[in-house]
Amino acid sequence: MNRIIFSACMAFSLFLMDLQSFAQNPNQVQEALGKTWYAVKVGEPEGGEMRPTRREEVLMFNLDGTMKIKADGGNEYNGTWEYQPESSTIHAEISFQGMERETELKIRKLTDDQLVLVDPQRATEYSTSPRDPNVKPKEAPTVVNSVSTIEVENWTGLHPFNQKVMTSADDQRQKVESIGVIVLIRNGNQKVLRINDDGVTTDIPVSEGSEIAGERHFGFVTDDPTMAGEVVFREDGSFYIYRDQDQSVTEYVKE
Repeated sequence: MNRIIFSACMAFSLFLMDLQSFAQNPNQVQEALGKTWYAVKVGEPEGGEMRPTRREEVLMFNLDGTMKIKADGGNEYNGTWEYQPESSTIHAEISFQGMERETELKIRKLTDDQLVLVDPQRATEYSTSPRDPNVKPKEAPTVVNSVSTIEVENWTGLHPFNQKVMTSADDQRQKVESIGVIVLIRNGNQKVLRINDDGVTTDIPVSEGSEIAGERHFGFVTDDPTMAGEVVFREDGSFYIYRDQDQSVTEYVKE
């Protein structure tokens, strides 16, 4: 969920900069990036169709090299950026609750009012105008209308959902509409938790798991502190995702 930006002078409106332009006009790119951007669509990082998103994300890029991200749940992240014209990428360092994360964001498209950034998990399209709340995201997986078939012991099955219930560390609860499916898959011997949320797929390798007080805990196998956490399956078949970074809990439910 995190992106970055820059400063200097846009020559004319709706000017589309290709990769060659990025390399030749770094000051122009910096000025074009130096705005407030609102997430309006998401898609797979490899390309293809971009879908309207429900994710609340606002990028505020300052010309002094600082930045701020406002994300779902009211979380705010501060950071710095460095534009790298030779690769048409933005190198960002993000701070949140005392932790630092470095990330590289590929600029796929940039105009006067449109920006597409790509990270390993997703492509995100931003606009200088907030998204239209009347534009409904597509109901991504058709299996959203099926029943849950999760079998933790065999690490198989899927769980459709149409709501996310997020609880913060101070017990603030928020419910948002979000259509997708969670699938338990294997990559060789590695257990993987696949989350398809509003058409964007994220694969998270998990540990072999352990039982604590009747619940099965599977830790996320990652070097990224923003992804650290675990998925926990209860005895009644429900489950939740715990994030170490902000100590939040997210449940994916079908109503």
